[in-house]
Amino acid sequence: AYHTFSIERNPWDKAISMYYWKSRDGRKRRVADFRRKSLPDFLAVRERQILAGTRPNQFSNFPIYSIAGTPALDHIGRYEDLSGELSRITETLGLPSPITLQAAKSGYRTDRRPYQEVMGRAERAVIDRLCAREIDHFGYRFEDT
Repeated sequence: AYHTFSIERNPWDKAISMYYWKSRDGRKRRVADFRRKSLPDFLAVRERQILAGTRPNQFSNFPIYSIAGTPALDHIGRYEDLSGELSRITETLGLPSPITLQAAKSGYRTDRRPYQEVMGRAERAVIDRLCAREIDHFGYRFEDT
C-alpha cells in the first residue's frame, strides 16, 4: 500500500517568498533586470506571462496534485503547520521518529513583515486570481496569519 501527500502553503506568503528567492544574489540569468523589479512589478509581469501562456503558473501547485480540478491525494497538509503535518505523516506511515526540519532558504527574504503589510490591493488581487483554487479549497483568507 502507499500513501500520497503534499504540503500547500498560504498563497500570498508563498508569492512573497518566491519574489525574494527569484531575486537572490548568485542567480546568473537576468539578475540585474530582475533586481530592479519591485514586488508589484514582479507580480504584474508574471501574471501577464501566465495569462499569455508564456510562463507556467509557479504560484499555484493545485494542478500538480489534482485531477480534473479535484485534489487526488490522501492528505494535503499546510505549510503553516509543517511540524504538525510531518508528525501526522510519520505517524500515518509508521515511521519511528519525528522528522527534523532544516531552515533552508530562510535567509533570502529580507523583509520579514507579514504579507498583509507588504502586499497592496493590486498585489493581493493578482494572487487571488492566480491561486483561486487553493484559496477556495483550503479556505485561505488574506487576513489570516
